[in-house]
Amino acid sequence: MTDPHAAVEALPYILSYQPDDPNGTILYVACDAKRRLPLSSQRVTLPLANQDETVSDLTHETLEELADREVESGGVLIYLCTGQVAKSGGNAAMRQYRKLADALAASAEQHGLTVLDVLCVSPSHWWSYRSSNPAFRDEGMPVSGPLQPGVLTMRAIAHGVPVPPSEAAILAAVAPASAVDADTCNTALLTAAQQRAARGRKAGIDAEFHRLCGVIDRLLCNGGDGTPLNLSPVEAAELLLGLRDKKLRDRGAEYTEPQELKRARELWSLLARHCATNRTVLAAAPITLAAIAAAAAGELAACRVLLDRALEVDPDYVLAELLQEAIRRGLGIDPLLQTIREERRSRNG
Repeated sequence: MTDPHAAVEALPYILSYQPDDPNGTILYVACDAKRRLPLSSQRVTLPLANQDETVSDLTHETLEELADREVESGGVLIYLCTGQVAKSGGNAAMRQYRKLADALAASAEQHGLTVLDVLCVSPSHWWSYRSSNPAFRDEGMPVSGPLQPGVLTMRAIAHGVPVPPSEAAILAAVAPASAVDADTCNTALLTAAQQRAARGRKAGIDAEFHRLCGVIDRLLCNGGDGTPLNLSPVEAAELLLGLRDKKLRDRGAEYTEPQELKRARELWSLLARHCATNRTVLAAAPITLAAIAAAAAGELAACRVLLDRALEVDPDYVLAELLQEAIRRGLGIDPLLQTIREERRSRNG
């Protein structure tokens, strides 16, 4: 990462996915400044609710991680990705984020971190807030990447590194209901909640838990019962409400065997799409389960994107937080997968 060109072109490879989601994003990359080597990244969606708090959190979390890794020369590489904001043309988005860029860089430097660069990246051009080159600061430079190969991308292809997948495509699978269907989903949730309460009064909460375990088992065990995965709005709403129970969610996470993964990923994505909006906390559980299934299938990039989305939906969703932190620190989710497989074997005798 010796210059801004390389830093921008490397971004999809640092993240392991192409950051083409339409929302603006801060990508804060912790680096070994001496070797100019990226180590891990944090992501925050724009606009910010509290700029000072976010800037402080990013700085201190990076300092903690660099200390844990025993990095002698800590640094950061900061990207402000505009999403679709910059489609109006020119460098308006770059100017819009200048104060935020300055605040991020100042906080890092005040805490002893080397700022390798601060870059604004739009779908078509990039700018450097730190460079003295007028082309990098004013006119902007065309973005190179997997779809517009530059030197770094061609080198990656030559070494057999696959093209990182599209973030937008990953998120499309868990996109919430359209405005046309939102009323149907809300009505189904109300109906399912009333029916769930009635069953609970009659047979108890444990009976409802075991009933939904049976539903998930029929749909997923050994790849499902062979019927098309076509739930009614009320059936989907029953599972969405049930997955608020950590016990049921953890049972759902068990379906990670090779013959079950395809069907499991279909189910969790289907449930996420049955949410009326992308802000309802009900979506956090199925999106997190979709992330676990993606990781079990070897698609760590999709897992990371989905965990980010789960935490956008519910910032306090503990399982997603723990998994995201494990991945960010290079631990992966294999320990979790091993634990849930052992629990499943133990329960099934």
